[in-house]
Amino acid sequence: MRCFFYRLSAALLVGGFFVALAGCAATRPAVQPLAADEERRVREQAASLLVPVNACGGCLDVEARVVVQSLWQSGTVEGYLLARAPGALKFVGLSPIGQPLLLLTTDGVWFRFISVAEAIAYEGATTAAAFRKYAPSSLDPQASFYWLIGRLPHDSRIIGVSRDETGGYWLTLANGAAGRHRVLFDPARGVITRAVLLGPDEEPLLEVRYEAHQEVTALGGVAGCRLPGRVIISGRQHNGAALTAHFSNWLLGTTCNDADFAVTVPPGFATERVE
Repeated sequence: MRCFFYRLSAALLVGGFFVALAGCAATRPAVQPLAADEERRVREQAASLLVPVNACGGCLDVEARVVVQSLWQSGTVEGYLLARAPGALKFVGLSPIGQPLLLLTTDGVWFRFISVAEAIAYEGATTAAAFRKYAPSSLDPQASFYWLIGRLPHDSRIIGVSRDETGGYWLTLANGAAGRHRVLFDPARGVITRAVLLGPDEEPLLEVRYEAHQEVTALGGVAGCRLPGRVIISGRQHNGAALTAHFSNWLLGTTCNDADFAVTVPPGFATERVE
């Protein structure tokens, strides 16, 4: 089961759940108030971040490399990720010779994780204790798509705007899927550079940094979507881990359906229910 915990934590990170989180604690943003006209302008600019209204659409696949470093184990997993809003994900981790090493699929409610080396398939609800052990309690897996690409869920409500003392604007958000959080918006580039998940007392539980943004052209030649090439995650839940996900060769404009996220347990593999 320990192998399951480690391999699942690495796979779920790539899938966008940002689990096994650690390193330095998320920091509380330093903010400054705005004049009414400036706040209105920032709110209008932030509308471009809504999914799926913008050119990013609600379906993508991308090559992914995640580097996991902790006090007890380090490693790199490479593969490819298919994602669909709001929380459907499939990650296939590959061995150095290109063979499947691990497979993860989830719709945000249920998951199946296959470890090829162990010849075991683990499956269960994302509310299972073994799954939630690695995820902040206030982070909803059904909103993982938006955390993955640094965009806003379509049901986001901006309930506050303030200026960051180092540049950019903090948007305080509330919605039914992603919980209460803040994002640092760079209006000049039209991207989110940081996202902070807030706890009940406004304490920062989780911080995600989005870096190395690149302009991505969707199939059919539709441009206008900037996506991160590097996602760095830190939090307060576990000490001693550092997680960095590198993304390349984004593909937008595809059509995702339920069959694309199906992962069948290979013959001869055991199946273990995770509670």
